[in-house]
Amino acid sequence: MRAVALLPLLLLISGAVLLIYSVISGGEVVRDLVLEGGTYEVIRCQGTVTVQVNGSLCADLREMKLKEIARGSSMNESVAFPLLEVKGSRLELTVSNYDAVWRRNYEFLDGGSIIPMERGEWNLSASSDGQITLYEVERYDPVRGDLVRGDDSIRVACGSASDETYLILYNPSQVSLRVRVIKGRSIDLYSISTSIGLVLAALLVRRYSHAVGSEGGAFAGAGLYPHS
Repeated sequence: MRAVALLPLLLLISGAVLLIYSVISGGEVVRDLVLEGGTYEVIRCQGTVTVQVNGSLCADLREMKLKEIARGSSMNESVAFPLLEVKGSRLELTVSNYDAVWRRNYEFLDGGSIIPMERGEWNLSASSDGQITLYEVERYDPVRGDLVRGDDSIRVACGSASDETYLILYNPSQVSLRVRVIKGRSIDLYSISTSIGLVLAALLVRRYSHAVGSEGGAFAGAGLYPHS
């Protein structure tokens, strides 16, 4: 009888726990990376993501269209709006425009991206111990979305559902940052339905137990005091 009495409580607790798990979850880690000083990470963004970081970084939402220009360990190309994706531990980069020359060396732990200049007429030379992919940024438009900053995280609601929506992360300091990108988990409708079913079952079992108890009490009373 004690187990029967506890059954509604157990069902209610199980339903509540499952409901909380369905609504609140840690999400899925989609990137765990090191963002070196002066470098970028370009992440396709859909839904809601949380960026956890051990320092200060810049974040922006853009709708980008990229065209691949060249691929290899070294290159010398003319490009209007360059984006370089590096898979290696170092990059030597020179960008020039007429008499103006801009040189920079980068070191990476896990690769990264470089956007050295915005739109113009550039001659770009690059070399790496790994592979470089050079893209022409054909479109770089702002996207309406929410970026909410916390002490050590940024919550991003990407807004647009386009496949060309990207989250742009940039480290303006000279200190490397540890960055984790977590995709918000979608609500599990099956788990929510199951949890509601458990709660309803708890209420029904409790009601049934009360009904049986009341009937049992009435019959017992009749047996103790029979009519003469």
